[in-house]
Amino acid sequence: MDRKRAHMPDVQNECLKGIIKELYIRPQVADKDVKGDGKTATVLIEEMNEGKGFGGDGTKWHIEKTVDKLGGLREIRRSVGVQGITSDDLVTQLLRLLPEVNPYLEKAARRHDLSASQVTHWEQVNTHPGTLVSEVLAHPLFQPLMESPEIDAQGEDFLKRCFEFIEALEEDPTGRLVDTAYVTFVESFLESREVLDRAFRFAWPRTRAEILSMLRAWNVPVDPAWEDASGEGGEQG
Repeated sequence: MDRKRAHMPDVQNECLKGIIKELYIRPQVADKDVKGDGKTATVLIEEMNEGKGFGGDGTKWHIEKTVDKLGGLREIRRSVGVQGITSDDLVTQLLRLLPEVNPYLEKAARRHDLSASQVTHWEQVNTHPGTLVSEVLAHPLFQPLMESPEIDAQGEDFLKRCFEFIEALEEDPTGRLVDTAYVTFVESFLESREVLDRAFRFAWPRTRAEILSMLRAWNVPVDPAWEDASGEGGEQG
């Protein structure tokens, strides 16, 4: 690992700064004593390529340390929350977070003699943002998976990203997409107890609060477990 020593980036978040310190060789270690660039990520790649631990007798692996720090990054992400999506960047953020919608966006675009790559705003293909999101995501992909008796790891990953997208709609700084989130997604959780269980498993804080508010408005009994915010939303579990 003949590389120039890497230096820690300067960040403002104190929790993130602490994690970064653990992932880089200590500043007080002299350059001559640093093997490689001093980053945990580089050592981990080397270990995976060589099939043995780095340093000493080859039994010291860095995978456990890496997994531990990833957990810390998830907690930071959860505390910071999701950046809201606005009407103007809806299509861009939808495709970024959920590229699986592209075939359905392509179909919608063709009605207007466009390709999916030419669609940069929902107004190009629909009369309302909720109509577009329903057509390309909610109806063909999201709702069938929410109602499926079982979901595999790939399905779980997709739902996690869906609920991140829903949370971003809820966090729209203009407030215009909050109703879109409710009508397009949240109302559908009333389909069954099983769907509600799954929704609370993946929901982020704003979405969780919105679901609870809806249930109380409809006098639906609230399971105490649904109010526990320690689910998997935003990589929480």
